Amino acid sequence: MLSFLPAWLNICITLFLLIICTAAVSFAICAVAFLRLMCFGLGHKFFIRTANKCMRWWLRRIREIMKITNNADWQCEIPISAEHNDSYLLISNHISWLDTLVLAAVFADLRPVPKFFLKHSLLYVPFVGWACWGLDMPFLRRYSRTYLLKHPEKRFTDIETSREACKKFSGVPTMMVIFPEGTRFTPEKRDLSKSPYRHLMQPKPTTIAVALESLGRQFNKIIDVTLCYPDNPKTPFRDFLAGRLKKVCISIREIEITDNLRGSYLTDKQYKRSFSLWLKELWQRKEQKMSAMKGETGENEKAETGERAENDNSEQAQSPSE
Repeated sequence: MLSFLPAWLNICITLFLLIICTAAVSFAICAVAFLRLMCFGLGHKFFIRTANKCMRWWLRRIREIMKITNNADWQCEIPISAEHNDSYLLISNHISWLDTLVLAAVFADLRPVPKFFLKHSLLYVPFVGWACWGLDMPFLRRYSRTYLLKHPEKRFTDIETSREACKKFSGVPTMMVIFPEGTRFTPEKRDLSKSPYRHLMQPKPTTIAVALESLGRQFNKIIDVTLCYPDNPKTPFRDFLAGRLKKVCISIREIEITDNLRGSYLTDKQYKRSFSLWLKELWQRKEQKMSAMKGETGENEKAETGERAENDNSEQAQSPSE
């Protein structure tokens, strides 16, 4: 373990290991993607399986790096066994850039290699973006509400991109990873968005519903993941780099995909309401799990809830004079 080293030295070592490891696998996946282009798309499944093997190697190296550089206490609830031949949809809360590395470490040998929905800007990151493209990961554009009002034709661009990406995974065991909150959690973002939760942002159901619709029966189960870094709540990724990550709490449960979870989110209003309600209940349960991971009591929760309500009332009282 290197956590005894000075923080600056641990940061240098951790970054070096991450960069070397990521660069190596990126080169390999880019080479596979180039060969696939040279073959004009022939043998797509063979090339994507080869790229997935490279990705599996990266997942295992990330797990080793996390163990070497940090002496963290991993408290994991993982009541599932290894299964690589089926496809899964993984949904998780989003706290930090560290989330991706934690999921990589946990699922290195449990499920098909994870595929993430990424911001379109990451496509232009040298080698990393190209490698993600070689793995057929979908790149989504994020438009502001103001931009969409001026360009309504762009409203469903991400949905179509998600559908096209999901079609590429047909017949290949896949684990799609979605962060329904759409952004990393911070208290400031929570308050600005008026999230009804204390530890979570409000989830957006569209991407999940479209993924379920696009891949149809290929997804066997939903993997519901709850992440928490109770002793490093403010800067978990920076603390990880410095070797100061103390505890990682992760809870995993599988949810059967029943017929009521499948439908057309964009055209069926009844399905849209029922799916949104299902996701809301799921997030309420996740909120309770987060409170338990943080060791909060009911009195603490009531006190903070009362404080937030008092602040909201204060803001409302000041608004007329403004």
